[in-house]
Amino acid sequence: MTRVATDTPEAHLSSYVSASGSRFASSLFTKILIPTGAKRVAQLSQPIKQAVAPIVPTDRPNVIDVAQEFLVPKLDNVGKYLDDHQQPTRVMSTGIIESKGTAGPYHFNYLLWCPNRHVAYCDVTYSVVPVSGGVQELRIDAQVLWVPIQPILMPTSGIVTLTGFTTLSEFGQPVKSVPVVLTLKEAVRLRHVIGSLQPTIDEFFCSLDATVFKISIAARQGGPTNWSAIAHQCPGVLYIDSSGKTVMLDDHLCSLHQLVASFLPATAIGTRSALKFCVK
Repeated sequence: MTRVATDTPEAHLSSYVSASGSRFASSLFTKILIPTGAKRVAQLSQPIKQAVAPIVPTDRPNVIDVAQEFLVPKLDNVGKYLDDHQQPTRVMSTGIIESKGTAGPYHFNYLLWCPNRHVAYCDVTYSVVPVSGGVQELRIDAQVLWVPIQPILMPTSGIVTLTGFTTLSEFGQPVKSVPVVLTLKEAVRLRHVIGSLQPTIDEFFCSLDATVFKISIAARQGGPTNWSAIAHQCPGVLYIDSSGKTVMLDDHLCSLHQLVASFLPATAIGTRSALKFCVK
C-alpha cells in the first residue's frame, strides 16, 4: 500500500490539496525505476527517515511526500542499477549522498520534470540501508510542492518588445541586444504560451547564469515599462514582474522556446542557440 509519509506537515494542507497532491505523487511510482528484485513491504525493520526536499522552510508546508518501502537482495547494487538504467520520466538533475559509503546508508536523488501546473517542485529519493540477513532496506520518497494555479496574463496592448542577444554572457559582461517589437497577433500567441507555463521555485544553485531573453511592455514607445519578464538560462526560470509583484515560471517548455526563437532574427544567435534546449 502506498502511504503518505507521516512526518510531512499534511495538517497544514486542505483535504482537497492533500488528496490531489498525494494522488499525483503516488502516480510517479508508475513512472520511475524500481530496482529489479525489490520486494514491497508494509514496514521496514529499521525505519528510514523521510527525505527532505532541498527547498526553503516556508515552502515545505505544501510539500507532499508519498513513500514506498522495499527489501532488496544485498547482492543487487541499487546504486549501480540506477546508474545503468534511465528513469522513464524526464530528469533535470541528479545527486548522490553517501554518508558512510555504500557500506552504510546512502541516498540517490533525482529532480524530475513533472508537467502539471500545480507542481512547482518534483523529486524522487532512493534511501538505502544495508541490514543483516543478506538484504538491503529501501525507501523511495516521491515529493511534490503542490501549489494553486496562478493565471498569468501577459498584456498585449501597447508596445510589446522581445529582446534577444547576439551572445550570452555567464559572467555579466555587456552583450549586444536584438530587440523586436511584436505585432498584436504575435503578442497574443506569446501570452497564450506564457499562460500555460507551470510555477517553479528559485532555490537551485547555479554557479553560472545568463539572461536568455527579455520581454518588456509599455503603454507607448519610449514610455515606462509596466510589465516585464526575464528568462534565465540557469535554473531555467522566467521571472515576471507585474505591478511590483514577481512570479516565477518554469521556462523549459519547447512551445515557449520555439515561439520566441521564431520571433527573433538570425542575428540573435546567442538566444536562438540557448533556446534549442527544452522539454516537450
